[in-house]
Amino acid sequence: MRSVFSVRLVVAVAATVVAVIATTELLAPPPRASFGPRSVVTLADAVDRTIAGGSARLRGTATSADGTSVELEGVTSFTSADAVLFARNGGDEAAIEVRTTAAGSWLRAPSLGRWIPLEATSDVAPGTNGGWADVLARLRRAPASRRSGRRFEVVVEGEPAVAYLDGNGRIRRLRLERRQQVVDVTFSDFGVAVDVEPPEDVLAEP
Repeated sequence: MRSVFSVRLVVAVAATVVAVIATTELLAPPPRASFGPRSVVTLADAVDRTIAGGSARLRGTATSADGTSVELEGVTSFTSADAVLFARNGGDEAAIEVRTTAAGSWLRAPSLGRWIPLEATSDVAPGTNGGWADVLARLRRAPASRRSGRRFEVVVEGEPAVAYLDGNGRIRRLRLERRQQVVDVTFSDFGVAVDVEPPEDVLAEP
């Protein structure tokens, strides 16, 4: 029973994290072609720099209101929905793999063997998948943010978010609150390859 509960919990969390702020709108506009050394003066500037990085490794946690925390690790594109994410509920449990492309999201848990469409397993899963590119698009369109050094605070559609920048003006860490859940991730290795294809061994929907 515990293993089934864990799978369902991670499925719900992973579905939220893969497209944290799901939308059917267009992704962020292309970033400006070049940046001066002091060009990052707004959160939109930081988003543009981050998108210009193309992709990054992702590592962090998703914590629900009851304190349950899921560890997250993987790679994500900032210009498309493509991402490969590993979610683990507890250090001793095998990770659940989540793949996301523009075509959809799927997960594979060790106890299940085959891939399962996220839309078939959780009503938390979005109808469209924009991934972290979508998150950045919404950050860029958000109202004026409050800045303190390399830290920006902003409210995205009524929900708070905090972005921390690295020395190159890119978003290094992002903390989001949504539906009584806190997602706190750190980005590194900008420009890393993100090679992901929809899985072939997908369990048929019931």
